[in-house]
Amino acid sequence: MEDANPGRVYLYPEGAFYKAYQKSAWLLCTRVHPFKVSARELKGLEGPLLSVGFPQSSLDKFSAGYQVAENTSGGV
Repeated sequence: MEDANPGRVYLYPEGAFYKAYQKSAWLLCTRVHPFKVSARELKGLEGPLLSVGFPQSSLDKFSAGYQVAENTSGGV
């Protein structure tokens, strides 16, 4: 999904957090809040997997002024 990302932020619920990856993480950091970016090396990927996260209880805080829609493939 990130390869074809047209400029949307895709959030994935993971436990009590929402996480964003690759382009979605970059968009969150540049347009919403300067989150701390984590990078992990994974086999099969050229370069690191970038991610940011925040508690699900903070969604309203970080989505203020943005449209939020639930994604049927597991993301928000």
